[in-house]
Amino acid sequence: MKSETKISSERIQLHSPRFQNRKRNIIRTIKKIFEDRKNIRILDAGCGAGNFMHVVEKMGYEVEGIDVDPNRIESAKQYANGPTYLGDLVSFPFTQKYDLIICGEILEHIREDTQALLNLRKALKLNGWIIITVPNNPDAWSIDDELAGHIRRYNKTEIVDKLIKCGYKNIKVRYIGWPLINLFMKVYTKTSRKNLPQKINPIVKIALCLYSKLEIVDDFFNNPAAEKMLISCQRI
Repeated sequence: MKSETKISSERIQLHSPRFQNRKRNIIRTIKKIFEDRKNIRILDAGCGAGNFMHVVEKMGYEVEGIDVDPNRIESAKQYANGPTYLGDLVSFPFTQKYDLIICGEILEHIREDTQALLNLRKALKLNGWIIITVPNNPDAWSIDDELAGHIRRYNKTEIVDKLIKCGYKNIKVRYIGWPLINLFMKVYTKTSRKNLPQKINPIVKIALCLYSKLEIVDDFFNNPAAEKMLISCQRI
């Protein structure tokens, strides 16, 4: 029952400003890298209940997923069409090679994050790409990080150094989700927590509608005060 509640909450989080902002930035990065190519092999590393797999499939791509939680894998099988695998990113014996790996909001949960990056590198084709999002700024650590099961938050220097040591090149880092998303998340969090996972509060629906019209404003900023970092890089 506890796992089912988490998955239901995950579905509700599809509507959150934070997920929408991350989705939009990842999609934009995919299009920038691959332009109109659709014949690419994609892995969603840490696919959860299949939310982002579903998003990528709707874009016309074929995507596979991997997650450590068997209940989430079962949910992903119902929600997305691509193959899914049960395993952890640190030690899973990848046999396939991918053009792109998406690793969104995952590394901060893994104690051996460097080993996970090394293992994911093995799963990439030569010059293949990985797109990563992680929480920014260790000084911003809060009770929300503990509740989310985070082990760390990153700064730019730390994540870049780890990627270089793990054999990645062409590393690009962008801060995402500032300033509007911070304001909208306060409204979303305050009004939605007591309603999860049953329904979305009407006030939240209004806030989300407003945010969807204004979120482009955040694209003009690349501010270190942002909540998240988006990193794209290639395997050497």
